[in-house]
Amino acid sequence: MPNYLAIDPDVRFDLRSILSITQSKNELSESLEEDLDDLLVALTKHVQKSAIKEKKIEKPDVEKHMIKVTDQNRWPSAEELGMDESQKAAYISALTKEFVLIQGPPGTGKTYIGLQIAKTLLHNKDKWKNTRNNDHDGERTEKKQCILIVCYTNHALDQFVEGIIRFIPERELNNDIPAVIRIGNQSKNPAVDKYSIKNQRYKVPKRRHAHDVIEAADRTKNTVLSTRAIMKIIQGKDIVLNFQQLKPFMLEHHVLNFQEDTPNDWLDWIHVSPKSWFYEVQRKRSQKKRRQKPTKTVVKANSQQPLLNIMTEAEYEYHERSLDENAECSLNVNLIGIDVNNQLSEILTDVQDQSCQEILQEEAVVVLNELKSGITAKDDLIEGTEDLWTLSLENRWKLYRYWLLKYVEYLKEKLQTKENEFNRIFEDYKKARAELDEEILRQASVIAMTTTGAAKYHELLMKIGPQITIIEEAAEVPEAHIVTAINPACEHLILIGDHKQLEPKPAVRELATRFNLSISLFERMLNNGLEYDCLQRQHRMRPEISELVRHMYPKLYDNSNVLEYENVRGIRQNLFFINHEHHEQYNADGKSFTNEHEAEYVKELCTYLLKQGYKRKEITILAAYTGQMFLIRSKMPRAEFEGINISVLDNYQGEENEIILLSLVRNNENGDIGFLRRENRICVALSRAKKGLYIIGNSGTLTKDSKEWRTVVQKIKSNNQTDTNHAYPRADCGTSFGKALPLYCQNHPKEEGVRAELPADFARAPEGGCELFCEFRLECGHVCCLRCHPYDKDHTRYECRKTCPHVCKESHKCKRHCHFPESCDCEVIIERTLECLHTAKLKCHIDPSEYNCLVEVQRTLKCDHNVILKCHINYDNFICRRTVTCTRKECGHEYKRKCYDLSFERINKCEIKVEKTLKCGHIDIIQCYRSKSNLPFACTQQCQKLCDNNHICDRVCHFQTNVTV
Repeated sequence: MPNYLAIDPDVRFDLRSILSITQSKNELSESLEEDLDDLLVALTKHVQKSAIKEKKIEKPDVEKHMIKVTDQNRWPSAEELGMDESQKAAYISALTKEFVLIQGPPGTGKTYIGLQIAKTLLHNKDKWKNTRNNDHDGERTEKKQCILIVCYTNHALDQFVEGIIRFIPERELNNDIPAVIRIGNQSKNPAVDKYSIKNQRYKVPKRRHAHDVIEAADRTKNTVLSTRAIMKIIQGKDIVLNFQQLKPFMLEHHVLNFQEDTPNDWLDWIHVSPKSWFYEVQRKRSQKKRRQKPTKTVVKANSQQPLLNIMTEAEYEYHERSLDENAECSLNVNLIGIDVNNQLSEILTDVQDQSCQEILQEEAVVVLNELKSGITAKDDLIEGTEDLWTLSLENRWKLYRYWLLKYVEYLKEKLQTKENEFNRIFEDYKKARAELDEEILRQASVIAMTTTGAAKYHELLMKIGPQITIIEEAAEVPEAHIVTAINPACEHLILIGDHKQLEPKPAVRELATRFNLSISLFERMLNNGLEYDCLQRQHRMRPEISELVRHMYPKLYDNSNVLEYENVRGIRQNLFFINHEHHEQYNADGKSFTNEHEAEYVKELCTYLLKQGYKRKEITILAAYTGQMFLIRSKMPRAEFEGINISVLDNYQGEENEIILLSLVRNNENGDIGFLRRENRICVALSRAKKGLYIIGNSGTLTKDSKEWRTVVQKIKSNNQTDTNHAYPRADCGTSFGKALPLYCQNHPKEEGVRAELPADFARAPEGGCELFCEFRLECGHVCCLRCHPYDKDHTRYECRKTCPHVCKESHKCKRHCHFPESCDCEVIIERTLECLHTAKLKCHIDPSEYNCLVEVQRTLKCDHNVILKCHINYDNFICRRTVTCTRKECGHEYKRKCYDLSFERINKCEIKVEKTLKCGHIDIIQCYRSKSNLPFACTQQCQKLCDNNHICDRVCHFQTNVTV
């Protein structure tokens, strides 16, 4: 048993936070207890001052919820704990044993039981905190109470931490340093990310120097990362940088050619803006010819629609294991320029005309080829060109590439400088961050990290000494990783996992085979005969799906909730194996297998399920191989399938979804199925689905040399489902195995329906129903033109495709599709006579009396000037902006002003220079307005007076001053 129980076997735990009967009252009780504590303190102080007899305030009775941990006979029932019997047994073991193994088959609630264990320990931390231990020197040391949570992946860690913060008291989460600290920056959950150690470092008081060092280092590091990101984008050679990026490297007179507040001005200059591309479309169409395509195309513009984003196994592994503390900076390309391929894709989504698409693609290719070129402008072109708009397109690109070259040189120099700067302060940075991290972790009750984090922070964990360690996904974690996470102060180790699902994946398969590196500590302990608890009640899979893995887990049974699942809509079976004879293909480049038939089939099946009304997030496509995952992705445009999860099998452990489409890929004459023969792969593949599982593969290849697959296929063949949720029986459904998937129309369920053996067979249910026409009567009076469709049965989103029957007063027929209940405005262009007697071509529905005549006519304004105005403009109040010459009343000088500006003479003084004889007798030229005023004016001419000795004074005139010459 744990050390704290060995020291005091009579330790009692408060189970109020767990007991399901009192759980709803628990929060109120805890809050009341806290308020009473505060009230008691206040009353005690008051009594000491006023000598008033202290009144006794009773706390809520908690004794009945206090359980002696070591006395298993006193534990509440499983029902009171909100658990089943297997969960209760695992829960008690976790609280009473020093080394605990909990196996959790698929859907049995491994994370749930782990959270309940953590919840109980945290609620009773006063029973195990501040335990004294002997250190390496034999001295007794005191360690602060702390639970270490370790998971193999960031995703699992986020799930666990999110569960913990739900039951941690809010006051502990709102402390300067919260009770929960997550190490690493890879959290995608905002609720969890706020508790990351990075976001807490600046909260540690009295560490100004450390804060300054970290802040300076972070600024430098962010500059390095952002600079690298920009250089990486430029190296891709498919980005046109914006004007602001290149402006510092242009000559001053070149900058004046562009308006900074008009970005399209710059893009027009190098022929990259959509406007310039469409101009080429019009020009080439008007000439009725096509520019000859480049004989040597360096790149091809991406004319396909954007595809779904998915991660490779390597990317997934990095993402899920990485701390992301030194990751590359994610930079929005749009902040620095235009992605040519993205711009083309966006434009093409709104263009249906094929010839127009071809011209647009040609224009994109021209731009991409220019970006690949290395020829830059010569000095004579750079220095000798004032007006850049007079340059040919070829020379414009040469000049662009010259500026780009200067920009890249600047970035390289900047990067080198900042990297050197960071290297100089790196040691101080590491030391300062370690100091802050230690202080933060010493104040935490829960420290959460991945095994990667445990390795990186090993030295710090040795100092902190967490007494309790809970490791989730323990069967997937290599043994060395678990050893790294354990420290000498650990008194209580809880491993939760399932060795029958995915195992550790060493990077070198040969080493894994020779040294059994693919066997986790969890599995090795089970193989060595250590006691363990196995959860037995699953809450995920409907019975016919859970039956597929029951031979791997003989004691597994179904919870009542899975018996109440609805049947999958549109398919007569909730579980089906589509058996086919289409062979696999081997991709030597990717060293992976693909199956074209399966990829096309699951794509069509996915489309069919979406038409049954399922949300995209409810469907997952699993591929046994990475190559197959990418092949499926290539067939699924993002616009149509955004939200569908496509994953390789090994990356989906621990996940679930309503419907799983499983592509097994392998089909060969040798019966070679590679890693698909391993029980753990089979287990994961068959246990992810909640309501519907559809497997496509070749049973002959799978069962030839695999006992496991023979068992699974036999179970599928013997499965005979009956429909309990429809008004008609499914007696004709047969088994869940065959060459064709039995579909049915939700609107006509008694009809035979389609049997989809090939991807093309889904076309017989074009809208997800059957081939009958819908013929639903719409509000406009027309009928629905679609084939039978199970979605939008009330036609609230349907747009009528019939032609509008309306005829206007001029006998024009409406050419639009039915637009009920919108008014029908005739769009035919006809010539009308306006009230001003001019004629105009107007849309038929426009009233001529409400139309502003645009004919330009000459008008005489009140000032007698003539002006050309549009006919509808009221010229009585029109402001005349003609420049006129006037004579000043005071001095008679002429000046120019705008006709409307009558106050010009009063506000603006006469600046004309005139001759003026000054008081000193000199003549000077000064502004007219100064000659008319008494303002003092200093003479600036040479004095030139003669002294008594006939010497000429060479000083500035000093009239009326007593100066001796």
